[in-house]
Amino acid sequence: LYHSPFGHHMFDYFQQYPWIHLRMSVDKIIEYVKKKGIDIQIQARLGMQCEDYIQGMLNPDHINGLLLKDYRLKEFRANGGIKILNYHISYEGHELLNREVLSELRRLKPKQLIEHGFELAFQRLR
Repeated sequence: LYHSPFGHHMFDYFQQYPWIHLRMSVDKIIEYVKKKGIDIQIQARLGMQCEDYIQGMLNPDHINGLLLKDYRLKEFRANGGIKILNYHISYEGHELLNREVLSELRRLKPKQLIEHGFELAFQRLR
């Protein structure tokens, strides 16, 4: 999920800065990338400028930015026309939450920051 520590899907470049996509603007991320030399890695690995890569990855057309609650899974699971075969929520990054992150992202609940994803398998009943 987008609000998880690495919900930006730029895994190789921001392991040391969880939630960078929520903590910095796109322009600040690009500035950070250039300062850390990550722009050179992106160019070498992907053959593209860091600006294009970051703007592409954080483009609203590329991501939905939904919180887990926005998927309305509880309501879906209560639907009488389906049988739930598997339902699982995964969490990531609890150990990465610290005062600095919580302060910067206080608009979000700690649980929302570690909701990583979900699996849902169901059978439609006739």
